[in-house]
Amino acid sequence: MNGKSATAESFDPFELAYRLKRAGYSVTRLARELGMPRSTVAVSIYTGSSPRVRSRVAEILNCQEQVLWPFRATASEGIRCPIDKKPA
Repeated sequence: MNGKSATAESFDPFELAYRLKRAGYSVTRLARELGMPRSTVAVSIYTGSSPRVRSRVAEILNCQEQVLWPFRATASEGIRCPIDKKPA
C-alpha cells in the first residue's frame, strides 16, 4: 500500500477492491450472495452507498465500516483494521 496504513484518513477504494479479491470475492460473487444487481454492488464498493454492501464487505475484511468508508463514518479518527497487515 505504498507505505500508508489503511486508516480512515487514507483508505483507497481500489485497495478495498484488491483486498476483496485477495479474500476470494468478486463483485459478481458479492452480488449473488446479497441478491443484488452487480452494478449496485460495484458502485457501492466505491461509494459506500448501500448499507447491505458496506456491512458484508466489512464482515469479509474483518474491519469496521468507518475505516472502509470514512466519509460515511462519525467515529473518531485513528481506527485501524487488519488490512494494515501485509498479505502473507
